[in-house]
Amino acid sequence: MFVPVLGLLVLNCLYAVSSRGGPARPFGVGLAALVGILCRVHAVNSVDLVSTQEGWVYADTRRMIDDLTRDYESSGQVGRQVSLGTTPWVAPIVTYYRTTRGLAWLMNADLDGDSDYYYYARWEERDLRGRAVAEVAEYPVSEHVLAKRTTR
Repeated sequence: MFVPVLGLLVLNCLYAVSSRGGPARPFGVGLAALVGILCRVHAVNSVDLVSTQEGWVYADTRRMIDDLTRDYESSGQVGRQVSLGTTPWVAPIVTYYRTTRGLAWLMNADLDGDSDYYYYARWEERDLRGRAVAEVAEYPVSEHVLAKRTTR
């Protein structure tokens, strides 16, 4: 959470003024209370409970699982296990969806392994090392791509 540094500096100065006593004490205490309330109001207005910086990578994982399931069911591979190559930071989210949705046909794999599908960020395309893949879907929020291997 963001706390304005200037507000903390002002509070510190007002504390120094009010601790000396005399006629400046009520002014310093009142102004310190006002600055403290304004800092709290600013902090509450700055809180973002909808999204986080770290969450953008995971923003499209649910949609990717939906697209992958749809492609798997329409490809005639039903009943056969398929692997999804991902990076280590996306793998726990894929495992969560695999577990909660009961996708026993889906196996996690590393992005640099030999997989049936790949879910990777645009900047990780070099990790595919020339594998023949076709894009199934692109996800602009997370800048990721779901791709399917075209050759066996």
